[in-house]
Amino acid sequence: MVFCSAVLVLSACGNDTVDGGDDTPSGGKSRTTEGALDTAPVKPELVSRQKKISTDLAVGDARCPARVELRKGITFGCSVMVEGLPAPWTVTVKSVNSGAKTAEYEYELTKAVLSTAKLNDAAKKAEGGAEADCGGGSKARLVAVGSTIICTITDSDGLARSIKLRVDDIGGNVSPAGPLEETSG
Repeated sequence: MVFCSAVLVLSACGNDTVDGGDDTPSGGKSRTTEGALDTAPVKPELVSRQKKISTDLAVGDARCPARVELRKGITFGCSVMVEGLPAPWTVTVKSVNSGAKTAEYEYELTKAVLSTAKLNDAAKKAEGGAEADCGGGSKARLVAVGSTIICTITDSDGLARSIKLRVDDIGGNVSPAGPLEETSG
């Protein structure tokens, strides 16, 4: 799936090119040397995309292999640090201009980056206002689409039980995914 979504917020998608001459995240094309593609210009673009998705989370640096083969269709993995977690991205070389040694890319986020605060809100909403803990002290979670997250719900009487939330899409949308179970009294 091509990245065209966001985590609980709006984001852009697409086949942007990256300028190899400066650190701006749009316009231009990435420069290459001797048949290898320098991935440094991809990093600011990934950080920019992640910041649009993770507006309420701390977004750090991107990490990619230093160089990849200059060939259309080559795919490589990168990550962007979000609250200390490496959010995984796949980058695909969509087109190459060998004469100019430039390339255009397609970007895909491969796991949903979920804000724990927003997960807690979703669990509270599913339970009609009960206290919720979906993060175990963490501000963010990286979760594969289709996976479930177990949240602890505590009612006003101190009764704790679990609720399962299913990650519905790469945009971080979640829905209740199973019966509540009593976990303590």
